[in-house]
Amino acid sequence: MDNRAATVVVTTLLALAIIGCRGNAPEQQESPAASPPPQPAVSPVTTTPTVANAQVVGFVFEDKNKNGQFDGAVVRLGSQTVLVTNPSATKRIQEVTTDASGNFGFAGLADGEYRVSLQVPTSYRRTTDDSLTLKVTANQTASEVHFGIAPN
Repeated sequence: MDNRAATVVVTTLLALAIIGCRGNAPEQQESPAASPPPQPAVSPVTTTPTVANAQVVGFVFEDKNKNGQFDGAVVRLGSQTVLVTNPSATKRIQEVTTDASGNFGFAGLADGEYRVSLQVPTSYRRTTDDSLTLKVTANQTASEVHFGIAPN
């Protein structure tokens, strides 16, 4: 065999040996992903909840003599809608209907400023302010709010 043929044979054998070794080589294991750095322990935030136990109470009356006063000729009106909102009246917080004696109450309010207003029925007109802004404090009942209305 001449040198050229021998070189081809040797090269082929080497190539086959290399391929054979690769086929029998143990699989390379992927290196494990780097662990994220440990996170610092997070302590839970504890806050004292705002106590929401302030109240607003009052009543609605029919002001027959239209003097804006709760006096002798006055009857309290049931089934009237009263609202409590933020001071600018853009967010309704609670709504109640007066009981048979014309009474209403809002409980569970957080300390702050509120607007209390009466939805005057279409067949009535107001004889007192129909909307008041007041400040309430927990554990204290606000002064009674009185709304007077008279038939048209």
